[in-house]
Amino acid sequence: MRMDPNGATDDSIRCMVSWRRVWIVAAAALIMGLPTLRGTFVDGDDRQLALDHALVNHPSFSHAIELFKIVHRDLYQPIPLLTFSAEFAMAQFFGLFDRSIEGGAWIFHLTNVLLHAANSVLVLLVITQLQNLLDRRVDVHIAHILPTPNSVSRTTPIDPANAAPWVGTATAVFFALHPLNAEVVAWINGRMMALSTLFALSSVLAFSVWLRHGRWRWLFITILCVALCMMSKVRVGVPALFLILGFVGRDFRSARFWSLWFIALIVTAVFVLVNLDATSESGSFESGGRHLQGPRIVRVLMALAWYFQHVVIPTGLAAWYPTPSNVSLANLVLPEVFFPLFCATAFFAWACPRSLAATLGFVWFFATIVDTLPIVPARNLLAADRYMHLSIIGLFWLISSLVRPKFSTATTLSPFAWRRRIARVIVGMLLISMTGLSWYAGSFYLNGIRKRTRIATLFPTTSEVWVRVASTHYLAGMTARKNGEFEQSEFQFQKACECANRERANESSSGHAEALTVLGLSHLKLGRPDEGLLFLQEAVAIDPDNAEPKSCLGFALEEFGRLEEALPYYEAAATMLPLHNPTLIKLAKAYHKLGRPDEARVLYDRALAINAFEIIATCGLAELDIERATPDGFQTAEKRLRKLLDWMPENIEARTALGVALNGQGRVAEALSEYQHILALQPGEVTAALNLAQILFAQGNVLASRPYFVRVAQHGAESFEQAIAVHDFFVHAHEPRMAVESWKTFGVRSPQSEMGLAMYAWSQALAGDAAEADRLLQLLSEEDRKLPLVTAASCYVSLVSKRYENAVESVNRLIDAGNDAHRERQRLLRSLEWHDEQNPGVTWTYCLTADLLSAESQTDAAAAFLKLCDDLCADDPCREYAQWIRTNRTAIPGKNGTARP
Repeated sequence: MRMDPNGATDDSIRCMVSWRRVWIVAAAALIMGLPTLRGTFVDGDDRQLALDHALVNHPSFSHAIELFKIVHRDLYQPIPLLTFSAEFAMAQFFGLFDRSIEGGAWIFHLTNVLLHAANSVLVLLVITQLQNLLDRRVDVHIAHILPTPNSVSRTTPIDPANAAPWVGTATAVFFALHPLNAEVVAWINGRMMALSTLFALSSVLAFSVWLRHGRWRWLFITILCVALCMMSKVRVGVPALFLILGFVGRDFRSARFWSLWFIALIVTAVFVLVNLDATSESGSFESGGRHLQGPRIVRVLMALAWYFQHVVIPTGLAAWYPTPSNVSLANLVLPEVFFPLFCATAFFAWACPRSLAATLGFVWFFATIVDTLPIVPARNLLAADRYMHLSIIGLFWLISSLVRPKFSTATTLSPFAWRRRIARVIVGMLLISMTGLSWYAGSFYLNGIRKRTRIATLFPTTSEVWVRVASTHYLAGMTARKNGEFEQSEFQFQKACECANRERANESSSGHAEALTVLGLSHLKLGRPDEGLLFLQEAVAIDPDNAEPKSCLGFALEEFGRLEEALPYYEAAATMLPLHNPTLIKLAKAYHKLGRPDEARVLYDRALAINAFEIIATCGLAELDIERATPDGFQTAEKRLRKLLDWMPENIEARTALGVALNGQGRVAEALSEYQHILALQPGEVTAALNLAQILFAQGNVLASRPYFVRVAQHGAESFEQAIAVHDFFVHAHEPRMAVESWKTFGVRSPQSEMGLAMYAWSQALAGDAAEADRLLQLLSEEDRKLPLVTAASCYVSLVSKRYENAVESVNRLIDAGNDAHRERQRLLRSLEWHDEQNPGVTWTYCLTADLLSAESQTDAAAAFLKLCDDLCADDPCREYAQWIRTNRTAIPGKNGTARP
């Protein structure tokens, strides 16, 4: 076997690392990670960098290229996002997302587990290689090391040839099982750390091969691995790892070493500058500097104390740890800081002089942890489990190199069998306990609620922890409601209220406004509108500089049809958050609904300037183009929507709007094809079904349109306007019972809609259930009963209930409302026609119809109905009403000179 100048064989790692050791390490990593496959996507970066990232969740070659051109939040990390995109492609190919987005989460978790197994094997290879090179520096004779056949000393030194694989295996197994690595494995967001560790360790191995053999391909592989590492998560310690490799291999005099080392250093520096610039532009440095006050050295020592303590005692782990906003030298004498630092310092002072491997493990740890220490605060973080993923390898190398002689003596060289058994039992118990703790720590990442609840349970008095749990419960309730799981959604909203109240109980908390906001939103969803609005108004009052309560209050007011009241809150929130697209889009939609399209267009354009892939803004602009109702407007909308659909073909909203644009251009067949395509993809899509139904109905094809109106009625209309269209069709088709079902399903979707409740009552009256209609109308407030739509509904219910005087009073109010009640009068006329068909000969029907027709300037038709009244009226009040109409009604509604009957 050929030897290199330093005495290492060409295939030294292959000789030292058997497949048996590789499988042991990989199995340990898989055992640790497999329970995490039950996990889902949690909040934070799982959503922002995967689920909601248009370039990621719509995989394509062009999107993959685009990922390398942009910053992701405040860091440049395209490689992890590229892996997410590949997983989306795989999940979509196998239909894993067909039922729900959570159906494909296990693919993402499986990748993390496999990466952890690969990293554990790389730890085995790297540490074995380093330990082997290190042992060869010891100038001893084999004869002095090996024991004689007839005598075995308890203190016999260990053969270096056997030490390297043992130390590498022990380090790798500790790495595979330690609970501090559970976050990286169990949280999909841990992909960044897992990949950067993978490429960092691979670069060390490639560098080692380059130094031993000098083949040019290994130089390029090393540079590529360094670049991929930096594009996953910047690791400023990689050049330091190369220095460790050069030291143990005695390569410092080699031009081959320094040439590649400087290239790696330059590559690292370039990516460090890129990320520093991105973090600076995001304002993270400024925010961290404001939040973290006091001597930086104190904060650094506190972070180190946390890491040392949790390497030895890995309990109390979570995704986030509270950071003191201000520190002083007094913090260093706190027990949780002083004792870990004192013990670690004493241990390192004892260990490093005794073992060169221990010293290098110590250097490995500090070189790779330094960039995450709060020297320059860029996050409100003191420490994080994931920051230890690469650094912890150095500590395990240190420990393994020290334990190896003692463990070998106890298990193989000791003449006492009981010592061997005890040593092996201790190691077994240690590994089992580490595995159990890792499973326990990993379980906190199964979903967002468990993640947030774990943090709040550990730090219950910390400001804002409970309101974050409350927000997660609220979002879970919204998801459950969207999926039709109404009992589950109500449970989640109740839990949100409980957690928000716990936040409010903490008098020192700064999250009271957020807690009130969650309470307000949850009460609205629980059908308690008055309480919900009061909570939201209180949130705005106690924290006027917070944009979120204002935005949420605006949303609540809009839900209640009070859009003009909501507008100032939307405008204030947008002023506070000029770069926050969701806030800008809410304001744009409000302007659009209030008939201010130019202002809406400006905001949509601004949102697209911030994010060129902002789907809602693109659809909003297309809708504005369509509303121009000109050939140019329809064509512009079509171009926008087709461009969006090129990279997001499954977007239902865009495809529905495209159907409208095509129909506006007279391309009816193409519009119908678009709607049918949508319904083939999503049979429950009501907007496409309604649009298709209305086109067929406009063509006179009532029978063909009916199944689509029925589909909308069964699934529930998404807006009041849609529900009205369905109602009108079924009234026209003489099917009031279907109108009742339509309003019932709409009420489930929009329980706060007063107009929906009024129409529900109207449909019940049309179906002949006057008592139920009366009951429903009584649920409305006095203010709501003055609205034209409610007035029209009350008129018809009064007619069905034979309260004719009340019906006359309602008609008079409708006529006095002038043009504002035109649609309601027309709808009431159609209902009176239906009533006459069902109850012929009721003369009050003719009188009310005549009064409404006169208000609509249909004098000839009004005269015909008054003639029916004269012929058929059998009671004086009816005849008096007919005479009053004939005498007082003119073409101008509500201009009367005589007192009404």
